[in-house]
Amino acid sequence: RTQLLLCMLFTSPVLTTQAETSISHEQAQSLMRAVGQIYLREQMTFHLLADCSREFKHLGESAGRAKEEWLKSNTPTIEKSKRIQERVAESIQAQQSDFGAVKFTLDIETLIHNGVTSFRSELANNNRKQRHYLCNRLILSISAGEWDLSRQLPDEVTIISDFEE
Repeated sequence: RTQLLLCMLFTSPVLTTQAETSISHEQAQSLMRAVGQIYLREQMTFHLLADCSREFKHLGESAGRAKEEWLKSNTPTIEKSKRIQERVAESIQAQQSDFGAVKFTLDIETLIHNGVTSFRSELANNNRKQRHYLCNRLILSISAGEWDLSRQLPDEVTIISDFEE
């Protein structure tokens, strides 16, 4: 669903940056689907760890360590994703208007917020004992690298990594 909505954000056949290189419509779609998925996974990870820390105070320290480990592994991809999003937004601004670029950014943020909210509410629908188990499992799996972007979203990470800035 997120991928489809991100796809629909692009209306011009070719997007060009203020620099002399251009990004084709197809490449922009591929890049922004990947960026959206990366951001969604990042926000979901951080919000779920924070939720677990808030609800189960004794898990706070291990959740903090899990977040630090996740960041060590994933910050380069997150940073490059931000640069790609900025570049595509600049392209939209150059082709359309400031309004188009702002709308584009807000649409992505809305999609991410809705995705995270949905996942968090699914977790909250469990009883306390199940949530505690899920929080423990979440922290252990993040610490073990199971939530690393390269494992969860290998195709998206490849798209981001392969993009020449």
